[in-house]
Amino acid sequence: MFVPGQRWISTAEPELGLGTVLRVEGRGVQVLFAKAGVLRPYAIDSAPLVRAEFRAGQRVAGKGVAFLVERVEVKDDLLIYRGEGRELHEGQLDDEQSVSQADERLTGGRTDPVSHFELRLEGLQRRADARRSPTWGLGAARIGLVPHQLRVAGAAAARRPPRVLLADEVGLGKTIEAGMIIARQLAAGRASRVLVLLPDTLVYQWFVELLRRFNLSFAIYDEERCEALEQSGDDSNPFEDEQMVIADFGFLQASAKRAQQLLDAPWDLLVVDEAHHLEWTPEAASPRYTLVEQLAAKTPGVILLTATPSSSAAAAISPACACSTRSATTTWTPTWPKPIASSRCRASPIGCSTAKPWTPSSSPICRPCSPATMPCSPAWPTPPRPPTRARFLMR
Repeated sequence: MFVPGQRWISTAEPELGLGTVLRVEGRGVQVLFAKAGVLRPYAIDSAPLVRAEFRAGQRVAGKGVAFLVERVEVKDDLLIYRGEGRELHEGQLDDEQSVSQADERLTGGRTDPVSHFELRLEGLQRRADARRSPTWGLGAARIGLVPHQLRVAGAAAARRPPRVLLADEVGLGKTIEAGMIIARQLAAGRASRVLVLLPDTLVYQWFVELLRRFNLSFAIYDEERCEALEQSGDDSNPFEDEQMVIADFGFLQASAKRAQQLLDAPWDLLVVDEAHHLEWTPEAASPRYTLVEQLAAKTPGVILLTATPSSSAAAAISPACACSTRSATTTWTPTWPKPIASSRCRASPIGCSTAKPWTPSSSPICRPCSPATMPCSPAWPTPPRPPTRARFLMR
């Protein structure tokens, strides 16, 4: 089957060009791809190789000449191409020929077996079916099947990109919900670079949870790591060295240089825990709020996490809502829900009522319900007690 001097093409690595059979020993064959400077050993029975055969009407080149093939002769299992009064033995052909074009392969008869096509088609169909599954990216997660967490992950996955605020009581699984969203975005290919911003006390908790439950290996960034990357001799942005990064606010607030490098790096998904600490007033904004606002303006996906908001926490949650609702690709303008005749306000999952007139705030902040600013039905004389669990999913 293989004879020294024959020319073969690797179907697995066509970019290597034409290869030359150097040696045949037992059940193995060695092929030299001179163009790439690579010597490949193959098993004869399973070598991903196809014979480089040119037919009449095709152009061949070698030894500084090129011509159209008029006829092909075989001598000692080696091909000799003749045309236009010239001839070339296959061993004299240049290592780079026009053999990769689809039409050339078709006319030259260099096609794969039908069984290979059917196998590839079945593989693509199975992958497409798997990607349509609502459990895509979560099949291997070490988590319990908690209904409200699955519902949140599904709702966020339906948003492209997801820009959500998750508000739950402590212990109800906000970290798991965020991890499920991250895992699905990565598995679906909708995100490849993820940034998680946290208070210093939560860094290792998040690192362990994402690794243990979702097998997501994040890199923890601090000043020491950034200095080590910069001392390696590369002048690139240290935050571009890893695809999935965890950083704490304190480290970034202490260094304006690192904060700017973080902003300069591209991100597909931003996750911020303890979002109620993003302090904002009409007169000024905290450094944390400013940093998150700038990141949210350029990052397609944003996930903010906070404890269940109450009426007293509305002022703290409002800036977080603004960061979450602001689009990364379009100009954001504040919108407020119109008054509705129902027992629950559309802007909040917390049912409430007030007889005071509702008017939108003059601040460009999407404010959630509070007893003084929500459009509710006057059917209830006093606001009811909020439930133990609440969740914002802001558009």
